[in-house]
Amino acid sequence: MGIEIVFLFYDGMTALDVVGPHEILCRLPGARVKRVAKYAGLICTDSGLELTAEYALSDVFRADVLVVPGAGNATDLSRHPEILTWIRSIHEQQPGLPQYVRVA
Repeated sequence: MGIEIVFLFYDGMTALDVVGPHEILCRLPGARVKRVAKYAGLICTDSGLELTAEYALSDVFRADVLVVPGAGNATDLSRHPEILTWIRSIHEQQPGLPQYVRVA
């Protein structure tokens, strides 16, 4: 069984904060990478780059590693209780896991 690595995408995030870690983590032996957002589809970064989240929050129930990229508006996530609830539920699925990676 491989390692489940989940990247949380949100509008206004900094692309470099997700692209850099993605380039490294996706190469880990057995890594299964998922890109998730509030809703599946295109996410616009703070520089206007559009990235695709293949999964909605409701599609992903576990992660061994959860990567939350930074942004100038990262605190705006506090205005989205469903995202915070999802992060908590991921944590509760595996006590002690997942490993959280916050990039800023």
